[in-house]
Amino acid sequence: MSRFRSGTKISPLLRGSLVMVAVVAVGCPDHRLAGAAKIIDGDTLEVEGRRIQLRGIDAPEGDDLCESERGVSWPCGREAADALRAFVAGRRVTCDDARLDDEGTLWGTCTVAEEDLAAWLVFEGWARADRQQS
Repeated sequence: MSRFRSGTKISPLLRGSLVMVAVVAVGCPDHRLAGAAKIIDGDTLEVEGRRIQLRGIDAPEGDDLCESERGVSWPCGREAADALRAFVAGRRVTCDDARLDDEGTLWGTCTVAEEDLAAWLVFEGWARADRQQS
């Protein structure tokens, strides 16, 4: 025998709560993205068609120039993106805990073969840690 008899009424409060739970569950973005990555710049990539910013670092943008110790300008933005592109080439990228900020930017922690991409970029000198984003 069913717990609820035919014709049993659900209170408006309970009905509203169930609707809210359903809306929130459907409206939440996935917290994990995985697959091939398209590199946008030194700290931004696209996975599953979603653009994601690597959490906790700042890297030069695509057309940024940096100055060497000798005062020579070089295309550090393009080279940072190229280094990241070479590192992830042909490998599956997994981005966990992907969340939107108030401005609509999707931030996440992305890895390749369990190596954190943000940590790799900092270690290799292509980015610096940014505590405000952590």
